[in-house]
Amino acid sequence: MGVTDVSHLTQFDTPFDSLFFDISQNYDNISCSLTRRFYMEEIKVIGPNAAKISGSLKFLQWVRQLNPNLQLHKIYEEWSCFSPGGELIFALFYIAGRFVFFRPDAVAVFLVVSDKTTRQKYIVLVEQLRIPTGSKLLEIPAGTIEDNGDPLGTAVREIREEVGLEIAADNLKLLGTYYLSPGASNEKITLFYCEIKLSRSEIDSLKNRLAGLQEEGEKTQVKLIPFREFKNLAVNDAKTRLAYELYCRRRTNES
Repeated sequence: MGVTDVSHLTQFDTPFDSLFFDISQNYDNISCSLTRRFYMEEIKVIGPNAAKISGSLKFLQWVRQLNPNLQLHKIYEEWSCFSPGGELIFALFYIAGRFVFFRPDAVAVFLVVSDKTTRQKYIVLVEQLRIPTGSKLLEIPAGTIEDNGDPLGTAVREIREEVGLEIAADNLKLLGTYYLSPGASNEKITLFYCEIKLSRSEIDSLKNRLAGLQEEGEKTQVKLIPFREFKNLAVNDAKTRLAYELYCRRRTNES
C-alpha cells in the first residue's frame, strides 16, 4: 500500500490541535484519513477524489464541526465538483446509510426600502426561475458564500448583483443562521435585514428592473411589494417567509 505525499495540503490551526492527513491507496479507490486528535477518532473519505476533498477548506470546516459522538467513521464520495482552484463546491456523499448533499453555505437579505416623502415601506424581492420547482419564485436576494467565506461581503455583493443597489456592510443587521434542509444537506443560510430610505424616483427605477449575472445564467427581475401586502402574498420560498417573520418579531421587540 503506497503512501501519498501530503505536504502540499494546507494545515489548519484549531483550539485543540492541528489536522493530520494519512492518505493511502486501496484498490481503485483512494482512502483519505483525517485524524482529529482532539476527538481521538478517524474519519475516512473513500472515493476517486478523496485526497482532493480532504484538502478542501470548506470540507474541513464542515468536518471540524461534526459531533464526535455521532461516530461517523467513513464518508463515501458518490460525486463531486471542484472550483478551478481545487476547492470543493458540491458533492454527494453516502454517510451512515444516508445520502448527504454537500454544498457551500449561503446568505440572504430581507431588504426594506422606505419612501423618503410618504414613508411607505416596500419589501424588495427578486423573481427568478427555479428549475427544481418547475416555476418562477419570489424570493429575497440570496447567494452562495464563496471562497473568502465572508457572509457580510456576500450579502453586499448579492444586493448589488440582484437588485442593483450599493449597500454598506454596516447597514446589514443579523437575523440568524439556519439549516435549510438538514435531512439532506449541510447547507446553512445566514439571514440579514437592511432598511434604507429612497426617493420616489429611486424606488420607481427599481420596479421590474432586470438584473442577475448573465454569465452565470441568472435572469432576475426586481419586485417591490408594499409591506402590508406581503403577509397575504403567495410566497412559497422558505427563507423569505422565515426572514419576514424574524424581521417582524425584531421590529416588535424594538418598539
